[in-house]
Amino acid sequence: MISALTQYIRKDVVQDRFNAVLKDKSQQFISSLLAVVSSNSDLEQCDPKLLINTSMVAAAMDLPINPNLGYAYIIPYRNKKGQSVPQFQMGYKGFIQLAMRTGEYRLLNAVEIYEGDIVRYNRITGEMVFRDGPPESDKVIGYCAYFQLNNGFEHWNYMSVKQLQDHGKRFSQSYRKGYGLWVDDFHSMALKTVLKLALSKFGYLSVEMQKGVEYDQASVTNDDAPDYIDADVKTTEIKEKSPYECAIEEKPKRTRRTKKAVEKTPDTSPSSSSETNPKKEQSSTSTKNASSDTSQMTVAKNTTSPQGTTSTTKENSEDSNQPGTETVQMKVPVEKNPHPIKGFFELPQKVQDLFNSIGIGVSLHYLEQVGLMKKGEPIDPSALTVIQHKPEVFASAAKKLWDAKVSSAKSMIDDLEF
Repeated sequence: MISALTQYIRKDVVQDRFNAVLKDKSQQFISSLLAVVSSNSDLEQCDPKLLINTSMVAAAMDLPINPNLGYAYIIPYRNKKGQSVPQFQMGYKGFIQLAMRTGEYRLLNAVEIYEGDIVRYNRITGEMVFRDGPPESDKVIGYCAYFQLNNGFEHWNYMSVKQLQDHGKRFSQSYRKGYGLWVDDFHSMALKTVLKLALSKFGYLSVEMQKGVEYDQASVTNDDAPDYIDADVKTTEIKEKSPYECAIEEKPKRTRRTKKAVEKTPDTSPSSSSETNPKKEQSSTSTKNASSDTSQMTVAKNTTSPQGTTSTTKENSEDSNQPGTETVQMKVPVEKNPHPIKGFFELPQKVQDLFNSIGIGVSLHYLEQVGLMKKGEPIDPSALTVIQHKPEVFASAAKKLWDAKVSSAKSMIDDLEF
């Protein structure tokens, strides 16, 4: 198949595509692509057009695909039809490289954390303090990413080894089956995960970084759309959820509890020829059963508990303390809190992802300040069109307005005298 790839690359259309993106670096990148494919028999079986589409993601971000460098990878996977399909994967070095190019990051790092390294962790502010000096233990308990922007904003993202393993199993079928990068190089995948989540949620995202986050762990179709072949979840679920969505999902779910203690009065009548229908006994409140069955009528009473569940008690009409009482607690749906941005979940997926990457609070503040949305009302349709066509402009403007607000508040606090 390497010969087929070589023939496909020699086409003028493909050469023009590489030259338009890489210019004088195009031939060097093509040579690297051929070397990567020739060293992997599974990649040789892939469709040449899909190989070109996948490699163009790395070319557009000017990242080398040599696996020894660790910036970006092209990994073969089997789809449901058993065909070998190329997948693009970012390395943690690739995310660092893209962050450096923005010029917005003053400090950026990702490291493994050993047992005894963590001195203090503030769950509210996210601030972490670590012990100075070399580690006292050889046991790695987690990984942490940290960055500080030029404006002073800083963020820590710590995940334990167990959390990283669960994350890998959720998004990688190959890891669950016992092979792939998560198995062969867990250290690099762990560093990449904590760094990617920190940057995508709280960092400054350039257009290149947005592309890296979107196409990471995806195969590229003929229409240049990402296809997440190594994940069981849908494309929209691969995007990391916002803290607001996570808070809703983490609410404890009420379960239905049924407690039954039913005793029936035995039929002692020798002349009884048929059993009494229990449904007729429960529905009837005014007439007695004409049969010889001595079972008594029941009356249903509904009560609502303070916890929001409805308790239905069927009691004996003569004595509620007698055996035969049946208590059923039924679940009452609890309405979820509305999203701060009205109609958020009806917006296009790209707009939702953009708002989540910038931050819901930052996006909401900008929309209200510039008059694109009134409080309690959905976003203006004309504004939505502009946001979809120029997401990077919206992201930059929203962050600048938010930074100005934070700077103003900080100066006001500094002026206070205690």
